[in-house]
Amino acid sequence: MDISENMKRCITSKGYDLDDVELLDLRGKFDPKVVGSFTEGVFKTSDGRYFKCGEGMPKSNYELRAGLLVRAGTRLFELTEDEAKEWLDNKDMSIYPVQ
Repeated sequence: MDISENMKRCITSKGYDLDDVELLDLRGKFDPKVVGSFTEGVFKTSDGRYFKCGEGMPKSNYELRAGLLVRAGTRLFELTEDEAKEWLDNKDMSIYPVQ
């Protein structure tokens, strides 16, 4: 699986087994020097559940906040099958607002 160690840790910390998930697509380019940059992927488990995991800089969906401090982070979002298919079908990443 061609994902960062941070993403692997995030996935396993949520109770997923890396041997039990399939990476369906990986997009973006995380660059720790570029604000807003991120990498994210959609995964499917062997029992048919979907999730999106990624890492990114501040101003991305993956930023982490603690009070006034904002830093790069790694997060996981559960997806429905329809949400996963929409993400996979749409290659225009600009339509996804920061959550």
